[in-house]
Amino acid sequence: MFARRFVLTTALAAVTFCQPAALASYAAGQDAKPAARAGEDASAETLRRARVVDVLRQTADESKAWANAEAASAVQTKAADLIWDEDPASARDILLLAWETAGKVKEPKGERSAYRNYSRRMPARAAVLSVAKRRDASQADK
Repeated sequence: MFARRFVLTTALAAVTFCQPAALASYAAGQDAKPAARAGEDASAETLRRARVVDVLRQTADESKAWANAEAASAVQTKAADLIWDEDPASARDILLLAWETAGKVKEPKGERSAYRNYSRRMPARAAVLSVAKRRDASQADK
């Protein structure tokens, strides 16, 4: 289920970034003025970026309700990483949400070894810390 949602989100982002640019350049043709096309392309790009950021925010927000906390944390972490350049404040909030969600990952029940035990929570938290360290080292220290 996580893989399908992740693929759909990635595909939506790719379609949002690529398809309108191709259609706009095809529709503009050769007879449009280059300066006018550059201005239109810049505003269209701004609108596409805003749309993608909004979709990523919505996906991160909706993932709070998912039963699989591990998948929700991964999606939130990726969304925060992708949003960071456009809206750092919102990305920080999503990253904090990802940290909280990673803490909700359930450990497998069963006999524990005295030597080594695998934790499903640790890889989720490591991914959040990795993004936090790369984007904002002061937040990773918190």
